[in-house]
Amino acid sequence: MSDIADRADTLIAMERAVALAAVRKSAHNLVPDGHCYFCDEDVPHDRLFCNADCRDDFDRHNAALKRTGKIPP
Repeated sequence: MSDIADRADTLIAMERAVALAAVRKSAHNLVPDGHCYFCDEDVPHDRLFCNADCRDDFDRHNAALKRTGKIPP
């Protein structure tokens, strides 16, 4: 039983690492400018988005644009 759990833990860790790398890669293209990249509200100069909802909406919007070919992958 522990072998199955160990393999599951390893798989979860690998998937988490891949997801974090994807997030870090997409965030490197953005530079904090004092405005939310999704809703354009004022934010502290070290932040890209005003909250997690705007960040998630921004990601979903860009993913949809990539799927339709309106921006390159």
